[in-house]
Amino acid sequence: MKTVIISDEVEIRKPNSEIFLLALNETGSEAKNTLYVGDNPSTDILGAINAGLTPVWLCSNRTWENEMYKPEYIINILSDIKKLLLKGKK
Repeated sequence: MKTVIISDEVEIRKPNSEIFLLALNETGSEAKNTLYVGDNPSTDILGAINAGLTPVWLCSNRTWENEMYKPEYIINILSDIKKLLLKGKK
């Protein structure tokens, strides 16, 4: 990891897009080129969407229930992220 952002230290909590933008700034990344993997629909996925990142929901065998917004990708276990990354290289 290039950096770790701790909510308590920066006094910003997800889903506030500022915490995602801070992480992008710290890593020198662009939102449009960044996947954000999270397991919480309201803080992780909505926050990533609002910050312009590509949201990936780590569902752990749960069903997505919110119709107002959806993740770009759904994975069941973290190791599934490798499949997404390999798809992008074709």
